[in-house]
Amino acid sequence: MNATTNKLSYNASKAATQQNPHLACDTSPIARHIAGRAGGCPDMDNATGPATRAIPVGARVLRLHQVLERTGLSRATIYVLQANDPTWPRKIYLTKRTVGWLEVELDGWIASRAQLCVAA
Repeated sequence: MNATTNKLSYNASKAATQQNPHLACDTSPIARHIAGRAGGCPDMDNATGPATRAIPVGARVLRLHQVLERTGLSRATIYVLQANDPTWPRKIYLTKRTVGWLEVELDGWIASRAQLCVAA
């Protein structure tokens, strides 16, 4: 590939990103498929631009292996809860390919589950 082709490719990518800011996240086929299913870039709110979320100062972010240890759930169960349970804490994108969960939200979810067991 020569310099002209690289420049044309870059300009086409830049133009596409300006038309649709969600393409700035990741343009791989898998990412486009996921973004299409989820309604856009995971860290963008479709109506207002970048998604904003109130995160307490000093909040600790737990990675997947820490969430597995805390909850005693399997990885598959975590992903099922993430997709189907509205009470499950939302993940936070640390980078394009790295996610975590707020410790405070996870502790709240565990406490709510414990209350369901006590009430039953």
